[in-house]
Amino acid sequence: YLRNLGRDLKEEVPFQPWAKALYDERASGIHWKEEPDANCLPQGVPKVLLAPAPWRILQTPKIVFFVHEAFNLWWQAFTDGREFAPHEDVSPTWHGYSTGKWDGDMLKVHTTHIKQNWIRRNGVPQSDAAEMEEVFIRNGDMMNHLSTVRDPVYLTEPLTKNEIYMLNPRVEGQAAWTYPCVAVVE
Repeated sequence: YLRNLGRDLKEEVPFQPWAKALYDERASGIHWKEEPDANCLPQGVPKVLLAPAPWRILQTPKIVFFVHEAFNLWWQAFTDGREFAPHEDVSPTWHGYSTGKWDGDMLKVHTTHIKQNWIRRNGVPQSDAAEMEEVFIRNGDMMNHLSTVRDPVYLTEPLTKNEIYMLNPRVEGQAAWTYPCVAVVE
């Protein structure tokens, strides 16, 4: 899914008309130097979850951490029952503000205040008004990840994707690898 976020969708990505034009420009490659990865900027959510590098989920009683080998990133979802309290001094961040709760064996995560970014390397835009709902369900060595992005700035309706991840026993119990970033310079 590095190049086409909507590959498995029956319909096209539900862009606002002007956002489709921005996407087409980015997808053509003429804006490759603006892509966050090319500038060693963090991959935000949901983009970081689709990176090919391994990632892990670490659980404590009050927080679930998502640790990504790509660019040595991590983000957290508070599972202690707190709600996000909006405040004028709170700025969007690369991974937003996530709260989660367990519903049986499903982890449900809601993320707001995500910094404007690219949803995928192919140029799908994401505004700082976007919100994301995710559901993680592990079944043995497989994990189902259902994500829905709601972005009233760029999308006319929610964009939902389903990914299946396989546990990689090769890295189980090993330290995470590091992937240093070198910015693209011409």
